[in-house]
Amino acid sequence: MNNELISVIIPTYNKEKTIKNAIESVLKQTYSLLEILVIDDGSIDDTHNIVNSINDERITYYYKNNGGLSDARNFGIEKSKGKYLLFLDADDYLDSKCIEILYKNIIQYDSKVIQMKYIRTKEYKYANNFNNYNVKHIKNDILVRYLQSNNYSVCTKLYHKSCFEEIKFPYGRKYEDFYTNFLIFKSIDNFVDISYAGYYYVLSGESITRSKLANSDFDVCDLILEMIKMEKNSSVLELLQCQLLLAKIGLIIKGIKYGIEDNEHKQKIIQFINETVVIIRKKIFFILKNKNFPLKKKLFSLIFFLPKNLINKLCK
Repeated sequence: MNNELISVIIPTYNKEKTIKNAIESVLKQTYSLLEILVIDDGSIDDTHNIVNSINDERITYYYKNNGGLSDARNFGIEKSKGKYLLFLDADDYLDSKCIEILYKNIIQYDSKVIQMKYIRTKEYKYANNFNNYNVKHIKNDILVRYLQSNNYSVCTKLYHKSCFEEIKFPYGRKYEDFYTNFLIFKSIDNFVDISYAGYYYVLSGESITRSKLANSDFDVCDLILEMIKMEKNSSVLELLQCQLLLAKIGLIIKGIKYGIEDNEHKQKIIQFINETVVIIRKKIFFILKNKNFPLKKKLFSLIFFLPKNLINKLCK
């Protein structure tokens, strides 16, 4: 088996505290035929000096005006020279055998996409989890299996670069991974799913999912509605409808946990909460009986039977 060049794309924005760990986790890979593209999306901290202090010819640093995560990833794809692409967020890191295992299996099964599991962590440490893992080669119901996997991040996948010839990350939108992967999985005829967890997702207070509920968070609902419009398969449509309900429940959970941004969109957000309460009340039996809804979300949906004004107060 002749090894191919793999491009690791690391978008970063003011991640001076974590970017070195992310890059070093790539440099420690047992698979060495790599190029590392650090896409600095307008950082104003010391990211530039930290990256340039790492002496390895496989690293290329690019600085661009701030355009958001999707724009940085698209920029990295355009600059990449590898046959395969892997995305790594600047505050996360990889297991040392991650790329070797992904590449070995994507070649073995002649696929354009392989996805792995991930580990949530609050600190920089490794788990020995690469000795035994299961492999599934999915050849049928591609979109259904993708949607059922609950594995929507682009960072948990290795892609053949051709996947992005006609597909780009949506500019300026949050939750872009789910939408972009939907388009990719819609375009392929098979993919590989392995139980190996080679990606470490570092929990931090700066995460999109751990901030106050904002108007831009509704991108996830808009993107799912776009997917529904382009789909005809009844099984896929049912799963997308479930995802839309889950997204709405998730947004209200976020509002209750972290509050609502106090700006010109606050009334619009409160209106969304009130409308969602009505929808969930109507759909409650569908939610409780549907296997695609996690138990926690089913239990939480019962909160929607509290008075609307109390739910609004909880979100403040």
